Amino acid sequence: MLINHSDIDLYLFDLDGTILDTAKEFHVSLNFLLQKKKIVEKEYSSVRKIVSEGAGALISHGFSISENHSNFENLRKELIKEYEKICTNSITFEGFNELIKFINDNDKKWGIVTNKPKFLTDKISNFYQWNQNADIVISPEDVGDKRKPDPSGINLALDRLNCSHEKTLFFGDHLKDFEASKRANTSFIFAEYGYHNKSIKEGDLKKVVKIKSLREILD
Repeated sequence: MLINHSDIDLYLFDLDGTILDTAKEFHVSLNFLLQKKKIVEKEYSSVRKIVSEGAGALISHGFSISENHSNFENLRKELIKEYEKICTNSITFEGFNELIKFINDNDKKWGIVTNKPKFLTDKISNFYQWNQNADIVISPEDVGDKRKPDPSGINLALDRLNCSHEKTLFFGDHLKDFEASKRANTSFIFAEYGYHNKSIKEGDLKKVVKIKSLREILD
């Protein structure tokens, strides 16, 4: 694939499933909780498919309950507490560091727009020093708790960095990332290597550039 980098001033990334491979840590955390409650543990593959849906989806999957269950919120908080203990064990996806080096070497800007709670995003960002290296890191709390597919996070990044939507490229692994990018009028790259929902219809992303590795952006 060809990307004309001279047309891009700002590279924005989703976090889970796009930059950081967090599925293993969520799998470990969920199974720890299931084991503690004496419930059959879940296979990694089943957890990986729904990581991008958030902690609530993992609780529904693991405990076979809906968000209306009386114990749902307590379990969700327990899961997040366990995940927080090991959240910095995750590794970045192949090609990310090379792409960031290219961005920095060419005086471009980059940032993160995630649906992950700010206290977790900050902990991870501090650990990887993205709080120093990225031009911006945005969580839902920065935009009144609005989450993708709402475009507020992307729009805030554009405003703070004084970048135009025409010269911004957003990377994501989920349909909600695509919808947020579309509503913010930025270009979009679909990370096929991530945790995207297999139920996404091909037609939804018919005209979207898809990559199997971030290294493809540099080819």
